[in-house]
Amino acid sequence: MKSRVLTPFMLWVVRVAVILSFGTSSADTKVGIMLSQEAVSHARAVQAEHEDKLMSLRGVQGVGIGARDGRATILILVDQQSREVEIPVTVGDMPVIVEEVGRIVAHQTVNLGNSVGNDILCTGPCDSNTCNFCDVGTIGFKVCDKTTPTLIGFVTNNHVAASGCPGKCPNNAPVGTSLFHPGLVDNTPVCTTTGATNVGTLNRFVTLVLDGSTPNDVDAAFVQSTDALVSSTIQGLGLQNNTTAIVSVGDAVCKSGRTSGVTCGTITGINLTINVNYEQVGDPTSPGTCGTGTGRFRNIVRYEPTAPSTIMTQGGDSGSPVVLNDGTLRAVAINFAGNTSGTQGFGILIGAVLTELNVSLYSDIPEVVSAPSNPSGPVAGSIGVTYTYSTGGSTSNLGHPIQYRFNWGDGTYSDWSSSASASKSWSTPNTYSVKPQARCSVDTSVMSDWSPGLSVTISTIGPDLAGSWTIPVTQTCRTIGKNEWCRLKGIFTVINLGNRDASSTYVKFYLSDNNTYEEGDMLLKSFSKGKLKPGKSKKINVSYNLPRGQSASGKYIIGFIDQSNVIGDVNVGNNVISYGPIP
Repeated sequence: MKSRVLTPFMLWVVRVAVILSFGTSSADTKVGIMLSQEAVSHARAVQAEHEDKLMSLRGVQGVGIGARDGRATILILVDQQSREVEIPVTVGDMPVIVEEVGRIVAHQTVNLGNSVGNDILCTGPCDSNTCNFCDVGTIGFKVCDKTTPTLIGFVTNNHVAASGCPGKCPNNAPVGTSLFHPGLVDNTPVCTTTGATNVGTLNRFVTLVLDGSTPNDVDAAFVQSTDALVSSTIQGLGLQNNTTAIVSVGDAVCKSGRTSGVTCGTITGINLTINVNYEQVGDPTSPGTCGTGTGRFRNIVRYEPTAPSTIMTQGGDSGSPVVLNDGTLRAVAINFAGNTSGTQGFGILIGAVLTELNVSLYSDIPEVVSAPSNPSGPVAGSIGVTYTYSTGGSTSNLGHPIQYRFNWGDGTYSDWSSSASASKSWSTPNTYSVKPQARCSVDTSVMSDWSPGLSVTISTIGPDLAGSWTIPVTQTCRTIGKNEWCRLKGIFTVINLGNRDASSTYVKFYLSDNNTYEEGDMLLKSFSKGKLKPGKSKKINVSYNLPRGQSASGKYIIGFIDQSNVIGDVNVGNNVISYGPIP
């Protein structure tokens, strides 16, 4: 509910703060039992099948998904525990948990964790006098317009920013209404704008239907402001993280609100459909001013306090940012309602708020995008063949999503994409340096450095024979009678580095005075080893007896592969391999 103060003959307004207020984070990130995605999906299906009938039962305030003893359950919230006897013990094939929640009431607003409210004052009877009254709530998350990113502001609840006369009910404030920090309830003099800071104007809100049956997705409004007026810091927690978190039962969260400050707890219900009483946000002296006074909401999350917190949310905390308590402060929801004792809070998932208002989470802290990891992929290939390269690991310090592109080393680039992989084919044989880069997908002018390149050698399609002396050439000599006889021995390996079969493996060996083949070098032997597939190799045992009285000392032995180029070798530059000088 909203916090309200009635003062005779005085207007009272909610105050707005300019800082994001959030609770402190705990080192513990999870509490309780975590449900599997399969279990949650099944529970959603069962809930959807039976929800309308359950919501029609006497005293039922909400239906959603809970957990007990490691199992997903159907969670039913009732106004008093005595209703439990009227509730089935199972729904479909799922057990039921019944919990007393009392009445769920809408809270009043403040600024990003701090006080905020508009300057609309309404008049109504109080005791024997006529009173002017104002209200207050909390500033939620800092955002920018998706269509016009330079339009900066914050989100809060409709019943905070768009409350107006009669009755300070939701939907009643016109677009352009000013909002102040502190909210006028918190200002001195109360219900005046004297000394308060105008932190923005109501830009848009999602209209609430308070007929008790039509489902609402959000209670939300966008207040246009400026970077100078709205901080990127969540009060009591730290810098706003601009990524959203998908939560389940057992996740730890914190909220920072105008009234109860930073409180931390655990998600105890998801996918809730609840009835929320809005009479307390309006003029209590005029019942029915805010429609039937009841709004039905769907896909709501519930959170309850964990030590040392004993209260989760109170009047004046409406609009509070709710974040994941795992050290990241990822955005979860905006707080909008609670039970009358303050031990149960209810939030609208931030994703729905952003979608309905067409805004994005935003911070004015300079954004930095880290360089992506070194690319991975093939380091050799052929022209005309498509190869895929991958990178990743880039992050934005503001939590924005990341896009990647690749510099292919030939003057072309891949398109920017949220995928960390891209494909490329080259048309010219060469060695290319493939480098990835990252950028923010929200502010595309923020780019990372290029990562180190991956060297990729592209060749023409065909066989590519190369060789090496696996065992170096040795010479042994012996004297028989008056003559010296010398013998050369070694092992030569041929490998096909290409991408097509070599139809033959033909190698000639020469004895040369230097390490370069020249006409006139002495042919020692020729070998033919047949077909050689890509990536395969063959060994050739080279053994040759030199003519009587001849020595190879100081000379070189040269292996010449495919000297006549009968196989169409795509790289003849590695076809001549020499060894020497021979001892």
